[in-house]
Amino acid sequence: MGLTRPDAPFAIFVVVSHDCDIAQLPDTEPFVEVVVGRPIGTPDGNYTHAKNPRKLHLPFAVPGGESIVEMLATEKIQLSKEVLADFEPDRNFSLPWERLSTFQRWLAARYRRAAFPDAFNARLDATGIKDKLPRILAPLGEYIHAIFFDVDDGEEIKREAPEDTYTLDIYLLYDTSSDPRSAQIAVTEAREKIIEAFRDKLYTADQGWRFIELRDCVPMSDDTLTYRQSLLLKKWNIDYVSLRDPSQAGPVE
Repeated sequence: MGLTRPDAPFAIFVVVSHDCDIAQLPDTEPFVEVVVGRPIGTPDGNYTHAKNPRKLHLPFAVPGGESIVEMLATEKIQLSKEVLADFEPDRNFSLPWERLSTFQRWLAARYRRAAFPDAFNARLDATGIKDKLPRILAPLGEYIHAIFFDVDDGEEIKREAPEDTYTLDIYLLYDTSSDPRSAQIAVTEAREKIIEAFRDKLYTADQGWRFIELRDCVPMSDDTLTYRQSLLLKKWNIDYVSLRDPSQAGPVE
């Protein structure tokens, strides 16, 4: 087909169209959507479990083991069904159900990412917390599924003065599928570092909390997250902290 990725010796095309759309005649559904991936050696934990909506490192099952494929949200294309008519799927690559679910969540995350108030995002940025959190969480890699924020108990409240603080609860969702004990220990240690970072940046004994009050940081295993919590909590993705008006943050003392 002449389709490649310039950063890889060969490309892996993963069809993301729904089965029903693929089965439709070309005059109804003329195209198939495809993500163009590339094989990599070792996964980066920051890009596993659909944590990052821009990039995904996903293990595919292959004969004798697995192959890690890197996919970018911007590398999704449409191919004519007529182009694909002479090709068949590569039977050497497959996705077990759990990994297929991860892939689906990653695709959806680009359009369902959580939106936080601009002033809240600006305060995260101006206080240095936005940069501090990824450095704390990066070593956890595969242990972390997602980071959820509960800002002001889900209420839309306008905050202006530094003393008019957003309230924040953080939930660290960790993996229990392989080594739950190690995951729990690592996430609990990260919790203490996060609390320390917030208190160091945003709390003083004489003034109390300013800008953002961290009420709690809660480690939560992936087998205890309830359906209701999954609907109410907002997933925090560092890539999508957008500061339309950085002046909303105010001075940081």
